Amino acid sequence: MESVPYSVQLGREGAGKDHDWGKWKVEITFAKDRTPGGPNSFVVEVYENGIALGAAGDMRAYLCRDIEEKDLGCQKVFSALYVDFKTIAVCPHCKRTWNPNRLTTTVVYRLSTDKAAIAIAKIMRRVEFDADIFIKYHPSDIRYQEMVRELGLDKAATLQGLLVYKKSDLINAISTGKGLEEELKGLLSA
Repeated sequence: MESVPYSVQLGREGAGKDHDWGKWKVEITFAKDRTPGGPNSFVVEVYENGIALGAAGDMRAYLCRDIEEKDLGCQKVFSALYVDFKTIAVCPHCKRTWNPNRLTTTVVYRLSTDKAAIAIAKIMRRVEFDADIFIKYHPSDIRYQEMVRELGLDKAATLQGLLVYKKSDLINAISTGKGLEEELKGLLSA
């Protein structure tokens, strides 16, 4: 598994030429006191990758599910382009219409590492593996502290201990016979 600190290998400026960016960006942000086995608290957000779009920033993506009624819809991810924030959102996958104020862009979890790997695997399948995984760590986390030592406090604070796992590396790993959940468990427990 090749995972690299965002700042060391990629950088946002001009990185699109050197990397086959996924259409989506799955961003995982760990809370304080992460442990290799968990349970750990974390938030998952999905964005349409701004670099893949040739834009300066990422665009929020939505999950086909109603947060208030617990109606799960088809649970696939879709672009903000399908949302008219005043009136309606339409899932391009199942054609279901939603009140845009009741859609979610964020899912909060507290899971063991095994179950977290399963949850992230479901999201990766929903985006058809066309996503890079971005992981942010709490300042007390050893990953964040490593970045402070390597790059300094200001840069580490800007990057939030960011680690990027490229879609091509994930696809290569699972194409060798390693299971998706197993690969993600290794990534999340490191």
